[in-house]
Amino acid sequence: MYVATLPIFLLLSAPILALPSSTAPDNACASGLRLISVRGSGEPPGPGKFTDLIQGIQAAVPDTTSDPLDYPAVLKPYKPSEEAGVTNLTKAIKAHHTSCPGVPLVLMGSSQGAQVVADTLSGGGGMPAIDGKFVDNLLAVTIFGDPTHIGGTDYDRGNCTGHGRLDRGSSSAAILESYASKLRSYCVEGDHWCCSGNTPGVHGNEVQTNTAKALSFIKEMANAAGF
Repeated sequence: MYVATLPIFLLLSAPILALPSSTAPDNACASGLRLISVRGSGEPPGPGKFTDLIQGIQAAVPDTTSDPLDYPAVLKPYKPSEEAGVTNLTKAIKAHHTSCPGVPLVLMGSSQGAQVVADTLSGGGGMPAIDGKFVDNLLAVTIFGDPTHIGGTDYDRGNCTGHGRLDRGSSSAAILESYASKLRSYCVEGDHWCCSGNTPGVHGNEVQTNTAKALSFIKEMANAAGF
């Protein structure tokens, strides 16, 4: 099955007249969901590890579109890369809300991409949280191997009870907790980054290990929304 993808930077850099108007009729937008995936450090641009999850969602909800976020996704230097991800994701979410506010949004991120998604929603690392009015169409969020993972939260669905190697401040953590009904965070015991573990290979397989769980959750949320 073909996975429809278009780099976010193309959407953001297109001439303004080519973008859907905020007054565009509903039939100018997809009738399904809008997916935005955020890859991890060192992964090539594109859907990558999210391909199976995206295909599963598109099979369950027809006319669902998918776009990989364009951002550096480099490990060194990490901070400017992650901040660029937050900036670009914030712009992408706002653009979608302006053009197709009635199309439910699904976010997914892995590793550094998981932190990008979490920081965009809740702030963190000096980056501001997105204004809630731009995510009132947010349907579901799935993050995998988040370096700022906090074990024991209401949205935590992995078997790691510990914390990630990077800190998430208390104010940011509180905001993220407010998304608990729409958010699922997956972190497997032994993961070097999200669980401060030392088991080789766990971190790189977080998406594959938890794809079925994430798909089930997103399908459940879509069904509840009438899809």
